[in-house]
Amino acid sequence: MIRSTPSARMVFHVAAFLALMATSARATSNLNLSKSNINRLQRGGTLVTATTDVRGETPSVVYTTPANADFVVTQICAGPINGGVFLGSGWPVPPSPVRLAFVGGGQCQTFTPGMPLPPNQTVTCAASFDFEATTFCTITGILSPPLPTATPRP
Repeated sequence: MIRSTPSARMVFHVAAFLALMATSARATSNLNLSKSNINRLQRGGTLVTATTDVRGETPSVVYTTPANADFVVTQICAGPINGGVFLGSGWPVPPSPVRLAFVGGGQCQTFTPGMPLPPNQTVTCAASFDFEATTFCTITGILSPPLPTATPRP
């Protein structure tokens, strides 16, 4: 049977401690390393809710994202309607808006952690099936000022 001395055990414990510290330090990272717009919500923001009436297949503007801030959609809700409602962006740019999401009539869709939208864009809602029906569309999101732009230094 091999017996270890107290100094050998101490060396083993110190080596194990250093190895664990090195691996845990390497595993941690700064949240700012990510280029995602979602991380900008960490700085705080303003909760925004907007509602519009939806009449048929014509897109109705529910919100326009500011040119000088970031907007992240966190939820869309549709009123009772056959089929559902499309959430779109970019209307009235021809030929039609970009469809971002679909939510069934009388339901809500939550986006976790959120869906960032570009600045200065219209956010629209339109009926998907019943083109003569009327209902409503509500979106909720977080409006956050943009991060300052980095400037190169000589």
